[in-house]
Amino acid sequence: AKRCPYSRPTFRLPHRLSVGALSQQLPLRLIELRIPTRQRRLEKLLDTPAEIFFKYEGVSPAGSHKPNTAVAQAYYNAVEGTTKLTTETGAGQWGASLSFACSLLGLDCEVWQVRSSYDQKPYRRFQMETYGGVCHPSPSDLTESGRAMLAADPDTTGSLGMAISEAVEVEHSTATALSLRRASAISPSVTATGGSASVPGRRSS
Repeated sequence: AKRCPYSRPTFRLPHRLSVGALSQQLPLRLIELRIPTRQRRLEKLLDTPAEIFFKYEGVSPAGSHKPNTAVAQAYYNAVEGTTKLTTETGAGQWGASLSFACSLLGLDCEVWQVRSSYDQKPYRRFQMETYGGVCHPSPSDLTESGRAMLAADPDTTGSLGMAISEAVEVEHSTATALSLRRASAISPSVTATGGSASVPGRRSS
């Protein structure tokens, strides 16, 4: 029988990544738990020449399909030298998935979760923290945008837009600080204007 071309994905980490042997093998083993299976009886019932495959996502370590893209995003960021990922999440599935992915690749992960979900679903936050992620309720008093939102409405329950605003602000601040550190090692006269460094630097989040 013809096999699905995606049934045995390969996951190889470049040697320059400082991760242990377990981290190199774990992603493949987890992916193999969710190998697509051929649905031959359904194909026959539909009388179709198409090959139909189903993949069960219930055994995902994060409890959803979202590690499918989270692992890939963390992997390619790690290859490029990124050390930290910053993101937003609503109910917490994406935050848990990215925290999980970062744990496999030795990356730091910071998550801004919509405040209503942060309060209603504490176990999602526990899950992120179990994988090594840091989770903040949004809006918060940790960012300029968060403080402005709270000043406008102290009782706000938050939204994805608010969480994204805080995540982007933190990412931009981290990238700017990293650029300045790297640039000052070359030229001590480099300064920051308008919130951005005058020389480029690699993003760190």
